[in-house]
Amino acid sequence: MGGCIAVRVRLRRQSSGRKIPGKTSRHLQCSCPSQVPDTPRGRSQERGCLATLRGSQDTRDRPGPVLLVKSPSMRRWGAALLAGLACASEPSRPVEPSNYGYKGKEVWVNGPWPAITSSRDVDEVIDQLCPAIMKLPRAAWRDYGQEYCGVIYSLGDGIYRASYPSPLGPTVLVGPAKRKQCQPPRIVHDALGRAVPWADYHSHPWVPSEMTEDDRRANLQLFHIRIQFDAGCTVMKLIPYLSEDRPGEMYVRRGKQWVLTGHILPEDKRSGRFTPVDE
Repeated sequence: MGGCIAVRVRLRRQSSGRKIPGKTSRHLQCSCPSQVPDTPRGRSQERGCLATLRGSQDTRDRPGPVLLVKSPSMRRWGAALLAGLACASEPSRPVEPSNYGYKGKEVWVNGPWPAITSSRDVDEVIDQLCPAIMKLPRAAWRDYGQEYCGVIYSLGDGIYRASYPSPLGPTVLVGPAKRKQCQPPRIVHDALGRAVPWADYHSHPWVPSEMTEDDRRANLQLFHIRIQFDAGCTVMKLIPYLSEDRPGEMYVRRGKQWVLTGHILPEDKRSGRFTPVDE
C-alpha cells in the first residue's frame, strides 16, 4: 500500500543581495491510497494522509527533511526532487524483460515470436530466423556484437514455431573487445499449450563464422537439432545423435537444400571435433 510523506522545505529569499528575514514553509504531498485496511492502524494512516493533503497544522508541525534553498530556480529543482522522494511507495527494482528471463540459472523465453511465421515445414521457420535476428541491436557488430538464442518448438500439433530470441548470457572477452554470448533457453512459455522443443538456434555476430567446438560438444546439446547462423546468414545445422552410436552430422543451408559438410565421430562427440566429408 502506498503512503504519503510530509516534506518541509525552508525557503530563504534574497533581494538585491540582501537576505530578507523570515522563512516560508512549503509542503509537498502525494496522493493518498484509494484503499486502506479497516483496522485502527489503517484508519490512523488514512487520517494522517488526509491531514497532509489539507495542510493541517498537525502535519505541518511534524519534523521532516529540510532543504535550504536560496534561488527561484533551485527552489523549483528542490521541489521536484523532494516530491519524487516523498511519493515513492516502494524501492525501485530492475524490470525483467517480458519475453525472456532467468528461472534460477536457466533462461526462459516466450513464444511464438511474431516476426517468424509458423509452419508445418520446419525449414520454412529456419529460413526466416537470420534476417529477423540481424535487425536486432548489435547482431552483426563482430567482436563488439551480441549473440541471440532461441528455440524452435511445437505444441504437438505438427506446426513449428520460433520463440522470441534472448540476449541473456555472459560477457566474454574477444581480443581487446567484449562480446555478449547468449545462453540457450531450456524453457519455452506459450499461452496456447505445452511447448515441446525441437531445436535451439543462435546467432554469431561475425561473417564468416562456423560452429565452434563448444557449439558441437555433446554435453552442451539441449535438443534434437542445433541451428546456428552468422552475420551473413550462412545457416548451419547439427544433428548430434546423442543417444545413438553413430556419427553426428553437420549441414549447411544452400538455397532450399541442406548439404552435408562433415561428421562428428562417436569418439569425438565429447570434444566436438569435426571431420569434413572429404577426409
